[in-house]
Amino acid sequence: MARGRTELEIPGIRIGDSIILKKKVDQEVEGYLAASGLTLLLW
Repeated sequence: MARGRTELEIPGIRIGDSIILKKKVDQEVEGYLAASGLTLLLW
């Protein structure tokens, strides 16, 4: 369990500042990840 940070289980692979999603995730989760500075790519 994460302490002092948010931990999400995302169906994808993280490479640097990008996440390649294996399937679509909730729009609010996408917004949170994008606001965190990550680039989201859908496979």
